[in-house]
Amino acid sequence: MTDYFTYQKKREDFGRFPNFDDTDVELLSTIKPYKPKENSYAMMNPTKHVLDNIPVTSEHFFNTERVNT
Repeated sequence: MTDYFTYQKKREDFGRFPNFDDTDVELLSTIKPYKPKENSYAMMNPTKHVLDNIPVTSEHFFNTERVNT
């Protein structure tokens, strides 16, 4: 015997969609540099940024012989 529980909700019981508004950019905080360690960092000129959120995927397939059992 399999025991399971199904939870169902009517669509009207889900609630409202969020209402987002466009607002101006607001600076919340700043971080001051740590002066004793300032000379140990090197300034670099970034030349390439990768801003992709897509995972790298691959596809592989092969044929196998059918075996009659």
